[in-house]
Amino acid sequence: MAKSKTPKSKPAAADAELREWTRLVAEIAHHDTLYYQQDAPEISDAAYDALRKRLIELELVSMERDGNYRIAVPLLSSWISKNKDFEDQRERAARESGSG
Repeated sequence: MAKSKTPKSKPAAADAELREWTRLVAEIAHHDTLYYQQDAPEISDAAYDALRKRLIELELVSMERDGNYRIAVPLLSSWISKNKDFEDQRERAARESGSG
């Protein structure tokens, strides 16, 4: 008998989104450092833009909990684009994700 897939619970989905968000923030900070400080980009502009687009998509995801809507992850994409202190970006992402 084939096993049926069960959908992720809302908390599990939110945890997965937060982990992806944390990974994207760190990856974008890494590529920002390479591009802006070392003049040695590793990825194309299109690949970088795709990372930023996914980060923004994650930040716009709202989840319904107890009849209230809330943003599932912190809104940092606009802050990142304005703040070029990449170590500060990494520290804030870790702090806000609960891993730092």
